[in-house]
Amino acid sequence: MKKPVDKDQLIEKPEINTVGVITNHQFNWYICSNDMWTMDIDKYIQAYQEAGLDIDFSYLPEIQQNLHVITKSNLESYLEMYKDDWLKVTVEELIEMIKRSMDCEDLHSEIIFEGKGLLPNLLIDFDKEEFYSNHLGMKNYERYVPNGWKIFSGKFDHLIPKEERYWIEKTSADQLRNSL
Repeated sequence: MKKPVDKDQLIEKPEINTVGVITNHQFNWYICSNDMWTMDIDKYIQAYQEAGLDIDFSYLPEIQQNLHVITKSNLESYLEMYKDDWLKVTVEELIEMIKRSMDCEDLHSEIIFEGKGLLPNLLIDFDKEEFYSNHLGMKNYERYVPNGWKIFSGKFDHLIPKEERYWIEKTSADQLRNSL
């Protein structure tokens, strides 16, 4: 049995993802297991079937709860199903978690974060129905995005609100600056 995600968690890649979620014009950070964010479970099952694999997916919470596509209206139900697999964190909490994970005090550098794979993995904008992936692991989240959504692969850190960019250091004058 896996341990629930908590604030003492180390951010170990690729088992743990850093995900930005926008819904109702609110931005939130989540630390999630890599089991999350298969947004259209029917596409996921179909991919296995097309590969000739006959697997019983009845164990999946989405199937058990009859939630086949994650939408803005059922996001809370989805998060409840995976309550042990994610943790909503502030940018300050995220920085502390990363510091513990890297055992490093000075890590406000995009180069360090990118080199360690610690830039955000996913950005999911439920308001605009846009899905951004910078995920480097085995799972191809983009394949399982709901129909009608826009899908983008590659760096998206410039889309993150400035006050949420944990890889940018705030100066004493509260001005944001890159410390490259």
